[in-house]
Amino acid sequence: MIRHCDVASLIALGDTCKPLQCKVFGLLPCFAGTAKSDRLFLNTKFDSKTAVRGLEGEGAVSITVTALTLDGLDRLPTHSRRCVFWEMDPAVVVQSREFTDPVFEKEAWLSTVLLEWGSCGQVAAVDGHSAGCAIYSPPGSVPRAGLFPTSPVSADAVLLTALNLDRGAGLTGMVDEDGLASRLVQAVVADLIRRGVRAIEAFGIHKTDEEIDEAVGTTPRATAALECSPASCMIGADFLTGVGFEVVAPHHRFPRLRLELDRDHGWKADVEHALEQLLSAAALTVAEIGERTKVGAH
Repeated sequence: MIRHCDVASLIALGDTCKPLQCKVFGLLPCFAGTAKSDRLFLNTKFDSKTAVRGLEGEGAVSITVTALTLDGLDRLPTHSRRCVFWEMDPAVVVQSREFTDPVFEKEAWLSTVLLEWGSCGQVAAVDGHSAGCAIYSPPGSVPRAGLFPTSPVSADAVLLTALNLDRGAGLTGMVDEDGLASRLVQAVVADLIRRGVRAIEAFGIHKTDEEIDEAVGTTPRATAALECSPASCMIGADFLTGVGFEVVAPHHRFPRLRLELDRDHGWKADVEHALEQLLSAAALTVAEIGERTKVGAH
């Protein structure tokens, strides 16, 4: 989990909090290493496309988070393209397993939600390769949403169903995976604030010891080889609380959690979006200067 100020995270300056940058660019005080820092980090605005580059070192990567579109469904990670854990009634899945195509069913569901409701997904890419996604929609569009012991979802909330990183993207050692998952949440928050949504809810999962052993860490992950199941297709409750969600319906296995989208998120997002543009321009300028220095040295 990212444990330093939100703007230092935004411009990918490393894992060390830099107080001067907090003061000049952050607008918010730094609570490094505390749960409060995670909540403040949610205030960071990520536009429909955000490039984040390290300002130092040759190993910097480009991370983008973009809204899912009808012509971009193939940008979803492989498992997410075929997973219908949320999108089909489980009884129907069992009965039609032999003659249905899960990829077709998932694309049909996404297309319907996109056309009738609007943006319902955010896709992360690392150096141009799909690395993860977040899927969300009105709970009435999600057949499984009414089948949990902590159902139903509140009437004023949008349901966050999937948040997965793709192990096949070669992320290990390249990026902070917890940070990448958090950025996907931030992109969802920014989109729904613009649309006037009051809250996001999600059904979390408390995994068994065996499930934890199979997937190290709390960051949601998925690969093409995984079969759909609660452990592989639901978001860890610990991860959700770590990025600011609060439990509103407790349960030993499937708690329901909620993130309020209050007005403060909106104005801070607008101000930070302007700062983001300046910082992105500054990052590119520094990169250009470094390249020119290398060329001149030969």
